[in-house]
Parts: sequence; C-alpha cells; structure tokens
Amino acid sequence: MKRKILLAVLLLTCAVGLGVNIVTVMTREAALARESVWRFRIGGFDPLDPFRGRYVEFSAPALLSLAGDSGGSLPPWLGTDEEFFAVLERDEAGFGRIAFASEQRPGSDGDWLTLRHLGDGRVGPVFSRYYVNAARADKLDREFARNRGSAYITVRVSGGIGVITGIGFDR
Repeated sequence: MKRKILLAVLLLTCAVGLGVNIVTVMTREAALARESVWRFRIGGFDPLDPFRGRYVEFSAPALLSLAGDSGGSLPPWLGTDEEFFAVLERDEAGFGRIAFASEQRPGSDGDWLTLRHLGDGRVGPVFSRYYVNAARADKLDREFARNRGSAYITVRVSGGIGVITGIGFDR
C-alpha cells in the first residue's frame, strides 16, 4: 500500500512538472509566432560560465524607466514588489521603450510587457541574458568590443511576455 502511494505521488509530481514546462513553452512559442518585432538598446558583455556555457548578460535601459510626459518616473500608485503592465512605443530611431504603465491588463494582445516594480523606482529586468552558441561566442565578443554602445536585442512580444530572438549592432 505504501509503495502505491509513493508511486502515485511520484507520477503526480512528474505530471505537474511536465505541465508547467508545456505551458511555458507554449507561451514562448506564441510570442515567437507574432509578426511584431521590437528592438531594445542594451549594454552587455559575454561571460563564460563552465556550468551555463557562453551567454551575453546585459541591461536594457529603455525598459527600466518610462518615456513621454511622465518625466521618466514610475506612477505613484505602483507599490514595491508589484506587477504592472508596460505599454511599448517606438522612439525616433525605431527602438522600443515604455510609453506608459498601467494597473489594468491591456485589452488586446498588443505590444505590452508584464514588469515588476522592485521599489525605489527600480524595475525588475525583463531581459538580462541571452545564451549564445559556443561557435558564435568569440565572434560576438569581438563585435561587442568593436561596437561599444550600439548593441541591441530583437524581441517578439505577445500577451505580456517577450522572447529574445537575436542580438544586433548598428553599423
């Protein structure tokens, strides 16, 4: 009897784990299927971690403050460790930035991201790491060294979730 209970618990745990992974993959694939591509400026470097492989770790300043009439500050209704919805817009150069923050989820499947306010005007990083194929990593290192300040990521956005599709450099 005890063996059957342990087997049932094991199977339930496996089913929950598999279900979570399936939902995660489906939401990311839905974002990749969208035609809307956004570019965000980044500052980054390419560390080597023996356990994680090669990756570009960066910050996206355009996603850390608001644009427009708000003067770059977050709204007063936003509490610490609270999620909010950031509606995106393109600047004059075609790069994405936050147009305004909203308490309410936007009605359409438009271009918006779900962000978290960390307190003291800081926003949790939505995108901070992009894993690189080891064969391309050295070339990417040289590109970052040559093109300081001109790097950007391309992102597809759907339902508040963004998926990085690549890294580029202004020429």
